[in-house]
Amino acid sequence: MGVGADPAELLKRCLKLSALDGLCGLSLATSLEDGHFGKPAAKKGKLNLSCLKTGQVNIAIHGHEPLLVEALAREAARHRDVNLVGVCCTGASLLSTLGVPLAAAFTLQEDVVATGIVEALVVDSQCIMPSLPDLCECFHTRLITTSELARLPGALHLPARSRREAASMARKAVEAARRNKKNRSAGAEKEFNDRVEKAKEAVVGFCEDNINVERIAGRLRTGALKGIIGAVGCVNPRAEAAGWIDAFRELSADHVILTTGCMAFELGRRGLLDGERIFHMGSCVNNARIAAAFRRLADLSGRKMAEMPFLVSCPMPITEKSVSIGLFFATLGCDVHFGAPFPINPHTGAAGTLAALLGKEFASTAMFESSPAAFLRTLRSPAT
Repeated sequence: MGVGADPAELLKRCLKLSALDGLCGLSLATSLEDGHFGKPAAKKGKLNLSCLKTGQVNIAIHGHEPLLVEALAREAARHRDVNLVGVCCTGASLLSTLGVPLAAAFTLQEDVVATGIVEALVVDSQCIMPSLPDLCECFHTRLITTSELARLPGALHLPARSRREAASMARKAVEAARRNKKNRSAGAEKEFNDRVEKAKEAVVGFCEDNINVERIAGRLRTGALKGIIGAVGCVNPRAEAAGWIDAFRELSADHVILTTGCMAFELGRRGLLDGERIFHMGSCVNNARIAAAFRRLADLSGRKMAEMPFLVSCPMPITEKSVSIGLFFATLGCDVHFGAPFPINPHTGAAGTLAALLGKEFASTAMFESSPAAFLRTLRSPAT
């Protein structure tokens, strides 16, 4: 209270922080990830709950930290009876870099436990639902926390602050899961087999180096493609995901769709990650890959990013990072779209101030639209 109340100045600071978050957060983290794991390579992967296996010890890993991912993946590979699956952004990263199946996105993390056949759920930080401890008590799943900043009541805490600790944590987590399999409910496997959907296959592992930017740039020049859309962000349970998925399916006929995080999972579970029109670029952190692809396309076209037909859409935001990531792209000169709940009320002076700032400083625009049909009409209009 009593610090600043000028909307224009506050929004300028928000844009500055968003640019810093993108350059010093997303881009730096993605560069470190690529330096450690190597750039992802295009591959076939599988996703949804059917990635769990009734005859094996199932371990799900959920969160955002690559160090934990690597250690658990290495340890799980030593045991033939262990099946490792990913959840949320850790799952998207595992799928993209190592081809480990992706069981669920953020809103479906409770469903992973509710299958009754997951022996351990290992979590680090961010997007971890506080309901997980109570839910795990209803089943036999052992909940394991690894971050000092994200501890949960009743969970087994195995801190992982270095590679050595991560390796030790992975061994202990796998041992705990293997011991816990005997506590699986007798009818859980049959119930799971009776209701689970067939695994969806997806083409994953894309980055700015392997999406053939030369071909895409050529198709943009000839008019075969109308633009490139980044479909990113959360999947808000209060929004109608099916409508947005249908919108991106329709747009993929004359647009290239680059997708990350939970939006990528939603597209994948409907069989749309074909690696031809819609490309899986990794986790939310890996939105830096989309920015890098945009930069290469602009350079190949000899134009500024603000002169290119780029749009980044976050149609169903939940967390504040969707605002930060979206405005990062806006500071690069890309048009951005936010669905409901809107980060800024589009009917207030703040929205107009933001529009003026983006147009003057970055030659970009922000669209606030909660209707997939209206979103499509706007993109299909001659002035767009």
